[in-house]
Amino acid sequence: MDGACRYAPSAQTLCGPRIPASASAQTAYGRWFALFTVSVSGINRARLSGESVPKPPDSIRLRRRDGFPPKRRRVSTPTQNHPHTIRPCRDDEVPAIHAIINAAAEIYRGVIPSDCWHEPYMAAAELRSEIAAGVGFIGYEVAGVLVAVMGIQPVRDVDLIRHAYVLPEHQGRGAGSALLAYLRAQSRRPILIGTWAAATWAIAFYGRHGFVLVPDSIRPLLLRAYWNISARQLETSVVLEERTRGVSERMSA
Repeated sequence: MDGACRYAPSAQTLCGPRIPASASAQTAYGRWFALFTVSVSGINRARLSGESVPKPPDSIRLRRRDGFPPKRRRVSTPTQNHPHTIRPCRDDEVPAIHAIINAAAEIYRGVIPSDCWHEPYMAAAELRSEIAAGVGFIGYEVAGVLVAVMGIQPVRDVDLIRHAYVLPEHQGRGAGSALLAYLRAQSRRPILIGTWAAATWAIAFYGRHGFVLVPDSIRPLLLRAYWNISARQLETSVVLEERTRGVSERMSA
């Protein structure tokens, strides 16, 4: 609205609080307005002269209804604003990949079925087996430290996104989005993603990046065709595909 009021101001509102009708209320309003005017004038003069901005009087500082100052919004510094590198993970970084996976996978505890949870979530031998089966890991490095990983595995005529994890203290800062965008740009084939049905946050994340859940009638076919998982995990998992390069229609034909 370029600073204008949404509606044409009346004599009563003038884009601000409505002037009270009673005499006592008008007196209180007058005091508030005078303090407000003095404070704003001082701020404007200070800004024009390059001086420090004066502190508003206590009487017009914002207060919550409980009398305390308003809470400040916590603003996290985006990871992508820090110097970072997206690169293939090295062979000697398998322990770091393993640590990132298990630290981030703690979010599954108490969410996925208890018989699907393991301690640790992924054993080191299982990770080595996944790498031997063709899962290649891409890492997100910040200030020389690996903070996120995402795997990609070519299987038959598709690429699978596997084991996407970000350290808890770096989540919500764009690392996962950057890794996904990098792998999608590298791939020339349809991409499928499998995750737990109970991991609603992961499903929402991929949904924001153009992936959709495949129909439930096709889901078991895809899981059996492209993943090597147990029957129990098949029951409790979902599959997402790219909206523009889906494979579910071809499987159902």
